[in-house]
Amino acid sequence: MLEIVAGAAEEVMAMTMSLKSKRHETTGSEGVRRALENYKIRAAREEIIQGMTLGFPELDDHTMGIHPGELCITIAPQAMGKSILSVLAAIDNWLRGKRVVLFTLENSVEMTWDRVLVGMINRLYGEELDGTTWLKAEASIHHLQKAKEIREMMEERDTFHVIMPDRHSRSPEALISKAMMLEADCVIIDQLTFMTKPEG
Repeated sequence: MLEIVAGAAEEVMAMTMSLKSKRHETTGSEGVRRALENYKIRAAREEIIQGMTLGFPELDDHTMGIHPGELCITIAPQAMGKSILSVLAAIDNWLRGKRVVLFTLENSVEMTWDRVLVGMINRLYGEELDGTTWLKAEASIHHLQKAKEIREMMEERDTFHVIMPDRHSRSPEALISKAMMLEADCVIIDQLTFMTKPEG
């Protein structure tokens, strides 16, 4: 009886080993073969950076993008530009054709869209429009024309979402679930300190 159980255990163990994902464990020959295949795929692409970008070429070239399943967390004191960095990353990814969800947990949706619009004008047209000038309604006719062009771009490809979830929908699960419903390629959460703990 003991030999039968031992034989069955070996068989089950062999089956279990054969079912393991090749993403988590490979032999040397399999790993090198896949590395060469992936190299060929990268060489054939026009763009090396894959995944989410941060909007700063030096950082994006270094990281080669934030890949699915990875997190990029920015930590800095108050008023150091974390929200602006979030906006610039969202803009960069949207311009690369990604579906973007930017959760704003502290700043209003309106304030965030003002920042997005100013950032888009500066990024797309090489302008130096100051956010304060925009907020004081002192932008030039030229800048207003550029803003209208951006509105038209957004209407053509309406895949940039800014969301301020209510206080009961700020757990990591709730935010990611909402982003998945919107089929987001990039999820950016501004102000992690305003997230809530998962229930349960």
